[in-house]
Amino acid sequence: MSEPKGMKELLAALSMFPKKIHKNVLVGATRATAYTYIKKARELTPTKTGLLKKSGKIKKHRSKNANIISFSVSFGNEIKFQGKNEKPHYAHMIEFGTSKMSANPFLRPAFEAVGPNAIISFRQYAEKRISKEIEKAKKW
Repeated sequence: MSEPKGMKELLAALSMFPKKIHKNVLVGATRATAYTYIKKARELTPTKTGLLKKSGKIKKHRSKNANIISFSVSFGNEIKFQGKNEKPHYAHMIEFGTSKMSANPFLRPAFEAVGPNAIISFRQYAEKRISKEIEKAKKW
């Protein structure tokens, strides 16, 4: 798989900033990419009450030494729904099906649909954020 167009230039521009800004831009761009997945998954989520659709969350994970940060998209998280705390425990059953119900996948198709555009959203966020950081640096 070839490197996306403009990615070398983007990474070179990032390397000119202090490490903290570099890290913040990358974390923000990764979160923006995860948001594209969750948005598409919400579009594809089957709706009866809307609880499952609203339960989608982006979670940030850090490694023990805090050098590695990753994000995950998950459904079935506890949310406030119609005045009560609710937790749809059935997201995996909808995605993969059960012995009594056929599968109605929404996460895998979202991943496949967004995949090619994920790099684009990453790059767009990073370019916009780099521009902001340059403007901030000019004010110093």
